[in-house]
Amino acid sequence: MIRAGCRVKILIEDQRMGGDLSKIRATGHHMIEVWKALGMDLNGVEFLWSSEETNKRAHEYWPMVMCIARENKGRLASLHPDPENVRVDKLWEPIMRCADILFLDLEVDVKSKIKMAFCPVKITEGNPCLEYIQHIVFPWFGKFEVLRKERSGGNRTYVTMEELLADYISGALHPGDVKPALAKAINQILQPVRDHFKKNSDAKVLCNAAKVSVRFIS
Repeated sequence: MIRAGCRVKILIEDQRMGGDLSKIRATGHHMIEVWKALGMDLNGVEFLWSSEETNKRAHEYWPMVMCIARENKGRLASLHPDPENVRVDKLWEPIMRCADILFLDLEVDVKSKIKMAFCPVKITEGNPCLEYIQHIVFPWFGKFEVLRKERSGGNRTYVTMEELLADYISGALHPGDVKPALAKAINQILQPVRDHFKKNSDAKVLCNAAKVSVRFIS
């Protein structure tokens, strides 16, 4: 993802209902060192500590935690091996983990993001939009479809990255053609995920909880 031009955010979980928080934070730093040793390019990575992120917006985070707890009352205890004697921290842990994900993983407007993306005319080197097409769209669909008016060259389906690059360098393919087509392709890839949250009952509970929380804090 970094090679494709994405900026990656990695959430490091360092808050727990129990345990030595300094040791938990030390484990997080150890993970970062492991990634460094494996050759991760940290220039495109931002590490987020869950305790810091939630403290920054505690007035939003804790209402979300309570909302998730209300939406799932009774469910978590029933999954425990001994539901009559489950410790309170064992109930709050998964609720807080769920809130962390919903709180930090906000919905992205794909069309808006790609519309503003860097995509210089006739330049292929270091062009993130073209790298998305090469590393994401072509492996997924085996082609890249551009829809445009006849006066702009008409529709075109590229089956190799080489022919796409040739047209882009010559100017036959413009960033104004690339961006809408790329946004459409990415949204097609993401649509099954969106459908899952609409159709799967458990996933829908999480989605609804997030929506309720937004209404509550607004």
